[in-house]
Amino acid sequence: MFQTDVLQQITRGCLFPTLTLVYEAQKRGLPRLSRLEVEELKIYTLAYSMHDLDKILGDTLDTLTSKATASARQKMIEELEKLNARAFLPNVDNWASEVLWLAVNTQRSRDINLSHSTFVSQEATRITDVVLEAFRPKTDRFRTRVESTLRDLCTFSDLVAFFVKSPEDALLSDAATRADGLLGLMGQLTDNQFTLAYHKLADVRGLLSNQVNNATMHYLRDIYPEDQEQLIPYLFFPNGVVYLDPQHRTMPIIDREAVNMAVKKEIQEACSAVITEGAGFGFNHLGLLKYPRYFHDFLNPKAFLELFADKTLKESKVNVAENTLQKMREMQTAGIIPASIALDYTPSERIAKLGRFLINYTRLVDENLDKTAPHLKAELERRLVARLSEDLWTKAQQIPGSGGVEYRFYWLAAQYLKAHPLSVFEGESPGASLEGLFKELISEFVQMAEKELEAAPDFQGPYLQDLPDYLSKNLSFGFGGESSIKAMPDFAAELTGYMAAKKPRYNQLACTICNSTYPTNQQEDASVLFQPWVYKNRLPLYKSENAGGICSICSLELMLRQALLKDRPGDQGRIKVTGAGYEKMELKYFFLYPGFFFTNQTYNLASYIIRKMKNLKLYEVCEVLRERGKITTADILNLTFFNLTGVDRRQLRKSFSPRRLLLRVVEQQQLLLHGLKRRGSG
Repeated sequence: MFQTDVLQQITRGCLFPTLTLVYEAQKRGLPRLSRLEVEELKIYTLAYSMHDLDKILGDTLDTLTSKATASARQKMIEELEKLNARAFLPNVDNWASEVLWLAVNTQRSRDINLSHSTFVSQEATRITDVVLEAFRPKTDRFRTRVESTLRDLCTFSDLVAFFVKSPEDALLSDAATRADGLLGLMGQLTDNQFTLAYHKLADVRGLLSNQVNNATMHYLRDIYPEDQEQLIPYLFFPNGVVYLDPQHRTMPIIDREAVNMAVKKEIQEACSAVITEGAGFGFNHLGLLKYPRYFHDFLNPKAFLELFADKTLKESKVNVAENTLQKMREMQTAGIIPASIALDYTPSERIAKLGRFLINYTRLVDENLDKTAPHLKAELERRLVARLSEDLWTKAQQIPGSGGVEYRFYWLAAQYLKAHPLSVFEGESPGASLEGLFKELISEFVQMAEKELEAAPDFQGPYLQDLPDYLSKNLSFGFGGESSIKAMPDFAAELTGYMAAKKPRYNQLACTICNSTYPTNQQEDASVLFQPWVYKNRLPLYKSENAGGICSICSLELMLRQALLKDRPGDQGRIKVTGAGYEKMELKYFFLYPGFFFTNQTYNLASYIIRKMKNLKLYEVCEVLRERGKITTADILNLTFFNLTGVDRRQLRKSFSPRRLLLRVVEQQQLLLHGLKRRGSG
């Protein structure tokens, strides 16, 4: 049981924040912590690991008399033997009294005993000089100043572990600001050089929060001028990060616009692979472009049009040309298409590709330039007609559309390819390919109307536009010794928007997920992980309108899940279905995040647990739930998908035994002290 508690002390990261502070202070030559040697850090490690021994044993450790102290020392030594502490600190017997004194006095108020008299062996209590010498270990290197430093380190670890539950606690909580609190101890340990800072999210949503935290961390790490020391990411929470600030200085100016751009860039980079390959970008049964509008949040007009051309070349098949030709022949038989229109061509993939491209190219020109730049629209159409042949263009106007399909463009494509036998890709026939033709038309489009496209309503991304407002209301900052930059949600606006959405005939729906004031638009099937508008069953009587929507911020979170979540490793694990297709998969979400902070050193352990969670068997979980009214963490960890493989067992036996864990703590510290290994960035 005690070994489990020691493992918790280590894996929760209670030791690592303190050792990191020691490392950073020693790297800068700060006097108080620089005098500590590796052996003394080992004593701190054992002492802090023992500070809750009374709770584990269920027995008070009395140190008020020499006899009671001897008994407590013996209990502690027995537990140290279970941990094989002698391999960790060979002369642990010489330090047993000091380890016990530090463990008992880790806290500053509960059952402490600062007197050294009872910790001296009974054989040496008759002669004062011998008493003084007996308390000092045989190595004769432990100094009073070091003892107080080690006690401060133990107390610092205890405060971090049990009182810092959220980023702002490190700066604003009573445990941080009181006398002998977290900030006071840090100042004493670092000769008033170090303090803390933080950023915090008031709203945790999932993958979006992850992107915001990463981007903000990158921004804050470079917030000071290059000639000054930068903030050091220290403790990682789901709702923010605590930083070590190695200098006492004035609070920096937070450029909210720069933060917004950093978050936007972080999201765009995270989704770049999915967006670039065009997942969800395609054509509907009418041959018209069908894609989630969030593509415009990530692609500029040129990149978007290039993706459109690429998808046209890769996804247009011969059956499109066959079906459109058959329909046109039926229309000609019915007298809808004049007999003078020749429909004797052989359908091919090239016709399907060019026809589809022309349909959507002309629609993009018309929809985005007709009202704002009619002169550019006219010029682009004139150039397209001249390229295809004015006679063919005029003749094609005699072919009407039907059922939403513009058949004339497929006929026009067939006639153009009859006169210009182009290959599909440029590599097949350089200078004479559909790929080359598409590139020329797109280049011409962008060159003439790029600014107009950037401003066009249909080219505006729906999700990232509300991100600055969201960040201003939910992202806050705090710096040691200065007032915090707090996010202030507008409660009045939230309530007003919510009440207005409840009024009859109000066209702005409330967000079903968060009830926020952000815009709610009709969901596209390609952009959500469930069927659009299946949110509420309660609708107004005799009305068919929806009772709720999904706001832009919640939609952004759903988009990130769609783009980034996988059901197996590699690109093949990406979930590409949407809407009803996704619902039929009946996937379930499991969220795993510790109720405490991460450190750089504990990331690998948490990552291991998450990797094992990928093998979760839902049936087995259901069996456990049926048998128990309440499921615990132990129930989850006992499921078979957490069973260790042979490789896992060898690795854990090598790396995660209590003795090895303690050794790794100090081994890492030794490497850091000698400059042989640099701490990771997290």
